[in-house]
Amino acid sequence: MKNQTTHPYSIRKTIVAITALFFSFTGFSQNVLSDRKFSKRELSTDLEYLVNSIIEIHPDPFTIESKRIFLKNVKQIKSNLRDSLNYRDFYKLVAPLVASLSDGHTSLKFPGRLILKESSTLFPCSATCNFKNKSITIDDYAGVEAKIPSGAEIISINNVTSAQIIQKIIDNTSGESNEYRLKMGSDFYFFGIVLKTYFDFEGDFHVKYKIGDKIEYTIIEPITFKALMDFSKNQKRPQQPSTNTPEDYSLRIDANIKTAIMDVRYFDGEENFKQFLKKSFDTISKADIHNLIIDLRNNGGGNSALGDQLLKYLSPKPFTQYASTTVKYSKLQKDFYKQKCSQDSNYCETFRFLSDQKDGNMQNLKNENLIIPYDNPVHFNGKIFLLTGLRTFSSAANFAQCFKHYKMGTIIGEETGGWIVSYGDKVMTELPFTGMPLSISTKKFYTIGSTDKDMHGIIPDVKVNTTESMEFTTNTIRKNIQNF
Repeated sequence: MKNQTTHPYSIRKTIVAITALFFSFTGFSQNVLSDRKFSKRELSTDLEYLVNSIIEIHPDPFTIESKRIFLKNVKQIKSNLRDSLNYRDFYKLVAPLVASLSDGHTSLKFPGRLILKESSTLFPCSATCNFKNKSITIDDYAGVEAKIPSGAEIISINNVTSAQIIQKIIDNTSGESNEYRLKMGSDFYFFGIVLKTYFDFEGDFHVKYKIGDKIEYTIIEPITFKALMDFSKNQKRPQQPSTNTPEDYSLRIDANIKTAIMDVRYFDGEENFKQFLKKSFDTISKADIHNLIIDLRNNGGGNSALGDQLLKYLSPKPFTQYASTTVKYSKLQKDFYKQKCSQDSNYCETFRFLSDQKDGNMQNLKNENLIIPYDNPVHFNGKIFLLTGLRTFSSAANFAQCFKHYKMGTIIGEETGGWIVSYGDKVMTELPFTGMPLSISTKKFYTIGSTDKDMHGIIPDVKVNTTESMEFTTNTIRKNIQNF
């Protein structure tokens, strides 16, 4: 039996979270929007389109933020619209509105280089934001004199505190938990571009920082965007050849502790993944492996059908990842799949089904089928450890909930960035005048064992910092062997 219903619009979550790097240092488009000005009428039209599209498409947009508060915020944004605002000005107004929905699949694309010119000036340091203590730590410099030691903690930049900078990133980044929003809003972009997007800093940067117990003050000159690109190109080419790009999934064996470590970074490529699993579990069986570590710490999602394939090797009983899915039908959704169908015939069945649905209708698709796991000898019957973190999102988080519900093993790490009840299968559109890309969820997914009260991530059985969870797990296995 399969958990994929015969319904053409499947229960499965098939579209990955927006975790791609929208900004690239390796290229620069002269077609920037930094100088273009928009009229109040154009921006009003874009705002109206954004709001109406979310209400039209999203199955349950006001789970976290009430519709009353949402529309009150829309009214406030309208009052701030005026002639001659640029792309960045408008993004700063509407990004917090979209982010307030707490849905990582419903988001505005971070503008990145679209708001930058070659002469744009940036803060020249990379930095790491820490949610727990609301701190920002200097990592490195982009080809300029290092006036602040690496590892120093920033207290303020131009009298804006680190806590205020962190809150601004959270407020503008779509996602579920605030921890996830900070990680996604700060990890994927050079820190100077984040500051340039959200703050009106010009000229030198006046920085107060802490190193050890000592508080210091310094002035840092900015770096131009062109200089940053040139530095980045020179640094990356010799150090990060394309052949070193991490694979979507890999397996390694630690024979000393009879442990297999499977790193799955993206649920993509169903046939390739099936072959990878077949080969991996054949290797595991022949190597007399007693422990399996599955690493989903950096998995942002993908096609849940791949998660099903892996679970067939692990689950002690018939299983399903999803109890039900609520879908909302809309014209924009049909237009999106019509275009996808013209590009790829695999989408045409879905488009034909959607064409017969009434706009605005909601449908709840219950999953009454279970997937039968594999029998021995390919089924793994040893101890299983699943590593999770804030980057564990979308279909990867749904996998973790299924793993936990059916008691397949021990989850170690941090609460997942994706929630137990979540949204997905986004459609893409653009605002009419600014062209700002907007993605909107069309489905609400109820993972197995969940209710509407479960608006949180999967809680690990053992809470360990993400950077330490692999070492913690292998040490635990090693100790168990020694004590056996």
